[in-house]
Amino acid sequence: METPYCKLEIFLPENFLEPLRQALQSVDAGHIGRYDSCLSYSPVTSFWRPLEGTAPYLGQPGKVSREPEIKVEVTCRREQLEETLAAVRAVHPYEEPVINVIPLWAVGLAPAKSGTGGRSVTEVVAALIWQGERFLICQRPANKARGLLWEFAGGKVEPGETRQQALIRECREELAVTVEVGDIFWEVTHTYPDLTVHLTLFHAAIAAGVLQKLEHNDLRWITVEEIPQYDFCPADVEILKRLRQGGGRRTGGSDR
Repeated sequence: METPYCKLEIFLPENFLEPLRQALQSVDAGHIGRYDSCLSYSPVTSFWRPLEGTAPYLGQPGKVSREPEIKVEVTCRREQLEETLAAVRAVHPYEEPVINVIPLWAVGLAPAKSGTGGRSVTEVVAALIWQGERFLICQRPANKARGLLWEFAGGKVEPGETRQQALIRECREELAVTVEVGDIFWEVTHTYPDLTVHLTLFHAAIAAGVLQKLEHNDLRWITVEEIPQYDFCPADVEILKRLRQGGGRRTGGSDR
């Protein structure tokens, strides 16, 4: 079973720390829960010998070099690994950078994505979209699991997608709109009889298009006070509790 996260150990001269930090931030590496740009670094002493035909940034071919470096440690989601490695290599000064990739089951306080009884976990994303004092909810089709229950717009993360890319795609497919994806509002893991999901709810705003019911049975804009009038998917219960406590409405920006 693939682990959902990776830790990168990146070795390079300290004067390249800031370009590296910016590159990692640009691909959302180091995003842990409701914090982003998380990384650490420590000083190390490194040895290497460039072989014939190399063009080393430090040292000479055929001679052992001993140089001060830093080791940068940062996490990324597995589906973002190739994009993150490409961003690192674009700013790294070495022709053969040392980048260790270590699998992780969890980061920070996020629950391990091993499921229950060895069951794999399905990564799901959803959008918290506001229109004034109301937010968007969608009713699942009657012929699907948890049919006619209400939920937030979104769906599964496909291989090779970031969570943000998946949410943009799902909103186009389900609602015929393009959304701008903002910060994470909440993350939760829930086990259903048929699957275990890790749900990430993002703040989002409609950037283009007009809402259409392309997949759902119905769409509604509701207030927080109206939440008890609707039967939601069980995975959303903790999120709805947070909304009723007043933690979900963003300030600033515009609603669409």
